[in-house]
Amino acid sequence: MQQKFQIKGGLLYFHDRLFIPPEAGLTTSLLQEFHSSPVGGHSGIQATLARLSGNFYWPGMYKDVKQFVNACSVYSHNKYSTQSPYGLLQ
Repeated sequence: MQQKFQIKGGLLYFHDRLFIPPEAGLTTSLLQEFHSSPVGGHSGIQATLARLSGNFYWPGMYKDVKQFVNACSVYSHNKYSTQSPYGLLQ
């Protein structure tokens, strides 16, 4: 059975991703870096989550990323519409 948690160099890892405990207060900084910075480019939920989850894990990560991205005014203003154009009026 594979171990989910490991300690490496005094840090706790979950499935080889650095575990960020909620009380550490680092999640907002990580979200800003991976979404709002030039590196993040105000990407959508899935792209931001993919960049973050490659290296980090915290409980409720998807929910936090979704809330952060949806609250981002730059992302909301620049995202493209996924709706089909309306048909012609008859």
